[in-house]
Amino acid sequence: RDRQHRKTGPQVGVAAIGEGAQKGGGARALSPKARRDLARYETRLADVFSRRDELAPARASLERAVSLWPGFFESWHKLARVLRRQGDAAEAEKAERRSEEARRLRQTDRTP
Repeated sequence: RDRQHRKTGPQVGVAAIGEGAQKGGGARALSPKARRDLARYETRLADVFSRRDELAPARASLERAVSLWPGFFESWHKLARVLRRQGDAAEAEKAERRSEEARRLRQTDRTP
């Protein structure tokens, strides 16, 4: 059943992902480090799905990743690529903007 869920996971718009990250939920009980680790895992899992041209599960994994860690620009960038491959240019553009925003924030937050 888990495997089937991964293949048909929920697909939501990019705007809703950021909103969902702000709401409470099971993942909110995780520590910040655990959330980042899980987001990295979901992003790597999406890489596997993308290489196999399984775009729906790749998208679902990336949407989970950005909801866990909205500041992880790599997940947003990869989500934009998957969305483009699925033919959803408008959502891809939104995801790419979120990626650039997260990248800028990361660069300004760095301490020496």
